[in-house]
Amino acid sequence: MGNQWVKRISIGVGISAVLAAQAFVLNYKSYENVFFKGTYINGVDVGNQTPEYVADYFNNNTVSSTITITGRGNLKETIRLSELGGKVDYTKDVKKIFQRKTFQQFLDSFKGKSYKNFFGVQAAQCDEDLVKQEMSSLLESLDLYKSKNATIEYDEVSCKYVIKPEVYSNKFSINKASALVYDSVNNGVYNIDLKDCYSGSPKVTSNSKKLKKRLKELNSYLVKVTLVFGGRKEILDESTCSSWVLGKDENGELEFDTQAMRDCINEISHSYDTYGAVRKFRTSKGKKIKISGGSYGWLMNIGKTVSAIQEVIASKRDTVMEPVYSYIAMHREEDDIGDTYVEVSLKDQHVWVYKNGKLKVDTDCVTGLNSVASRRTPTGIYPITFKKRNYTLVGEGYSSPVSYWIPFNKNVGLHDASWRSYFGGDVYKTNGSHGCVNLPTNVAKKIYKNVKRGEPVIVY
Repeated sequence: MGNQWVKRISIGVGISAVLAAQAFVLNYKSYENVFFKGTYINGVDVGNQTPEYVADYFNNNTVSSTITITGRGNLKETIRLSELGGKVDYTKDVKKIFQRKTFQQFLDSFKGKSYKNFFGVQAAQCDEDLVKQEMSSLLESLDLYKSKNATIEYDEVSCKYVIKPEVYSNKFSINKASALVYDSVNNGVYNIDLKDCYSGSPKVTSNSKKLKKRLKELNSYLVKVTLVFGGRKEILDESTCSSWVLGKDENGELEFDTQAMRDCINEISHSYDTYGAVRKFRTSKGKKIKISGGSYGWLMNIGKTVSAIQEVIASKRDTVMEPVYSYIAMHREEDDIGDTYVEVSLKDQHVWVYKNGKLKVDTDCVTGLNSVASRRTPTGIYPITFKKRNYTLVGEGYSSPVSYWIPFNKNVGLHDASWRSYFGGDVYKTNGSHGCVNLPTNVAKKIYKNVKRGEPVIVY
């Protein structure tokens, strides 16, 4: 009885083992056409999937992937591979992995182990016409700008000249770009830089030795020139002065943009020159008038002033200086007449002489014969040319010795007229001078003592 039970148990165990073995075999055979569970390709779970399905999956997803195109001007454009007619086929790659299945992998799959497999990016076959079309559209969408040379600019913050970097044009060659994209994609490269597809590069770059030399030179001549006009001033700052330096000639001498300097100084002169200007004047009788004409006033010598500034720049030292003048006046303020002058009224036939604001002489006179143009006393403001004692005045039809001669406009001046017994009134209308201002001898003497060369004579 006991032996029979043993036999039955043995038979049962044997049958179970056979059934288990059969089940195991059947399970293994179920993976004959699919990947084992736990199989990963390029990070994708492909367990229980056929090679055909897996190949189609990678084909479809690759075609829908994007190509990234970068370039100048922060260009970054993404294009779907499908838009370029891209086609891929991962069938062979998937098949190779499938054929590498092992029984051990099947056994390990029951233990929860995973198998990771990889293959490279499959080169895509694109359509050349579609690639060129996409590159043309991309170029048209850009805000195009041209290449620019590196330049030197004055920096207001650092107060120095600096190099402004060159700019490279963002216009690329459609043919070059199309060829690059086509070749890259067909070789499995999906990140493409158009750096070699541009033309028209700047001729001068930040690395230019000539530009760096020029920069160093300009910064060495950063001087400030202050032009003084009495209580007023004009500042030619560092950037202005250094910009006039062109460089050095073959002899090592500085070369300047002289015309630019002349233009600048000439513009300044318009604000400060008074030579020949119309002036407002209050007469001794309190009347406000305007006087024009004459040779009194300040007149800058543009050429000599420019030369003086060039010397200052060459010295590399900040300088405060006065301009060089062709004509000067007694005062360097807006009112260049001041309070020391000779006033002549043709209408009143009268002369007033002021010294430091105090009236020193107040006298009648005789001026030019008004009815004869050549004998009229010229109006305007003139500087006293010089003073001379015992001088003979010579002109057409006359030779007159005088004791006190004070000319202010060529052969026209103030002087004594001992031959006259009467001054003032209407004498000048019928018996006027040849243009000079005739004075009593004692008065002429007093005027002679109270005036000096350069002081203004105001005739109106």
